[in-house]
Amino acid sequence: MTSRKPRTGPAEDRKQLMNSYGEYFIQEYGEQFESLPEELNESRDHVLSIPIEYSDLKKYPHIADSLVDDVLKSVDIACTVMNDRSRELNEVEYRLRPRLVGLPENKERTIDSLRMRDRSKFFSFECMVSHVNPVMGYIKSAGYTCRDCGVQLKIPQKIARERRKPRFCMSCVEIAIEKDGAPPPHPPGWLELDIENCEYEDIQYVELTNWVPRPDRPTPDPIAKIDAILDDELVATLKEGQFVKVNAVVEVDHLPGRDYIKDTRRLLILRVLSVEKLEGLEYQSR
Repeated sequence: MTSRKPRTGPAEDRKQLMNSYGEYFIQEYGEQFESLPEELNESRDHVLSIPIEYSDLKKYPHIADSLVDDVLKSVDIACTVMNDRSRELNEVEYRLRPRLVGLPENKERTIDSLRMRDRSKFFSFECMVSHVNPVMGYIKSAGYTCRDCGVQLKIPQKIARERRKPRFCMSCVEIAIEKDGAPPPHPPGWLELDIENCEYEDIQYVELTNWVPRPDRPTPDPIAKIDAILDDELVATLKEGQFVKVNAVVEVDHLPGRDYIKDTRRLLILRVLSVEKLEGLEYQSR
């Protein structure tokens, strides 16, 4: 019986996207990251926000398509590529977080106009920060270890969702096939959560309203509100009464006090990818 050979390396479309982001990074930031100051080496977790102009990425066909299909996945790939390429240029310890800015006018929306059909879409919002919650964290990637064969694996997680875990150990399946020539009748492997092998990330919930004091715009009536999620180096950067532009992906969340199992009702929430200052507007205190 011919043994199956697992495919190694990324899929072709992912490889093309990674190459496009690599080309973009070297052209736009190569010289900057060859001469990073040594002060960045003070902390292994030092994070640098990298503002990326939306219009610049649209020049690369593979990147442009990914921004339409799945912005979060595209930005995640950009983060991986940029960190890999930057370490090739400079061994200083730091992390990069690409932040998409400068969205075109056709991407501008108001909070009160959002509907369920906007799920997974990427928009820009001018708004006021009406409430800020304490910083917390979540498991960004859960680490599991098989007690039978010892293999370790990582499973990406989502904020405020039931923790995803593998149903069985593929390594044990391959071992069984190699030994018996056929898959085992029952899923093998005893996988358990390895707390120390999990990847955690800071998050913060903030409340945004659609009121921005511009003379050419009437005060909205009623004033709409929506919750938004900040992550990583964006946490603890906003204050109540601050006027900002947030560039965010529209996501669906469960009702407060409920969960996805108990209730089918849903509400919208914003996953913030970047924050820009609104020029000419003073911060207001409440």
